[in-house]
Amino acid sequence: MKNILFTTALLSIWLLLGCSSDNDDTSGLTTEEQSILGVWEHTAYGSVDSNGNETITPINSSCLNTHTFTSDKVINYKSYITCNDVEEENGTWTFTNGLLTRTFPETVTVIQQHNVTFINPIKMKLFEVGNTSQFLIYEKQGETIEDTDYRFEVSGNYQTDWCGATNNTAKITFEFIQDGNVVATQNEQSSVEQSLTVNRNLTGNIIGVKLKLTDYNPSNPNSGLGDGFDTLHVKIKGNQSQDVYIDANQFHWLVNCTDICYEIDMQFNTSTKQLSVNSLWQ
Repeated sequence: MKNILFTTALLSIWLLLGCSSDNDDTSGLTTEEQSILGVWEHTAYGSVDSNGNETITPINSSCLNTHTFTSDKVINYKSYITCNDVEEENGTWTFTNGLLTRTFPETVTVIQQHNVTFINPIKMKLFEVGNTSQFLIYEKQGETIEDTDYRFEVSGNYQTDWCGATNNTAKITFEFIQDGNVVATQNEQSSVEQSLTVNRNLTGNIIGVKLKLTDYNPSNPNSGLGDGFDTLHVKIKGNQSQDVYIDANQFHWLVNCTDICYEIDMQFNTSTKQLSVNSLWQ
């Protein structure tokens, strides 16, 4: 009797392990299909304007709708009215060449098709087929990616003719800074008004860039007269997560005129994800 009970127990354990193994088996899935497995939360909505600029609106809720993709091509969808009121539905999924199809057959069959772009392995954008201006953002539940370096980008327009100056050349120096140390310097100049973008990968607790009027001379107010750099725009993105932390006009500019702003110092705290901007005037 003891042998029979022992054998039965072993068989039960084997069956349980076998069922678990079958449910978790990904050997029959493509690499693309495996990338979609897991629990994904709908965390934000997004839109793209005619210039390709994106606007993302996070969903402010403590209970986010989830989609769970399993290796047997089953999907479970949970929609939270409130945290205590949830609607649930099961269906099937396919994912091929970036096209995600979700089919929910209960009551009335609903088929959803989206083109998927992975921002990183745990964050993706979903564009409904035929729609290129609006998208959804899903993030893998409970997983994070820590950024260790960042892309710091500054853009704006040269100005050479403020204060009635003519035939002048605007000269700007960019100093990229990591934890108080200048790690790279870039000098730019132009004799005509034009746009300019500079960028650099930076690491550290505090990263930043300092913009200076190269020809500024406090003892000679006419040196570099009319030089400037306006419509200042800053974009800071994590290289690992591809998350954009800062993407905005700063409403600061360099200008050598009656009031001289000869230096702008922008510092980004990688822990708090906050940007500080200070300018020096004469």
